[in-house]
Formats: sequence, C-alpha cells, structure tokens
Amino acid sequence: MGQRRWSDLTEAQRRGIAAGGAAQLALALAAAISIHGTPEDRVRGRKGAWYLACLVNWAGPLAWFAVGRRRAPQ
Repeated sequence: MGQRRWSDLTEAQRRGIAAGGAAQLALALAAAISIHGTPEDRVRGRKGAWYLACLVNWAGPLAWFAVGRRRAPQ
C-alpha cells in the first residue's frame, strides 16, 4: 500500500481536510488573541510558553482554554 496523493483523494475528502485545517488555524488564532489580551497575573505559566503551545495542533489551543487562564476575581 503506497502513499496517497492529494490527487488520489475524492472531492469530499479534500474538502474535509481543508475544513479541518481551517478550523485548526482558527482555533490557534483565537487562542493567540486570547493569550495576548489576558493580563499576566491571570496566566498560568508564561505567555511565551502558551504561544508555543498553540503551535501544537489541537492540543495547545485547547489546553490554553481549559487550564491556561485563571478566573477573574469576583
């Protein structure tokens, strides 16, 4: 079984890959914007590390939204 090429994929598969890539980029961008706008005292860890984590596929941005921010004091 050889490697599949882009030209071997069906139109639906190509669209699915493109949609997944666009969703991943949008999530990473949203996380980066959120990191930028979050005050240092509400960030768990260093902002630079979180920016780098956003480059790790889905896991980095999802980790930022799940555990990277401290809640605002009430």
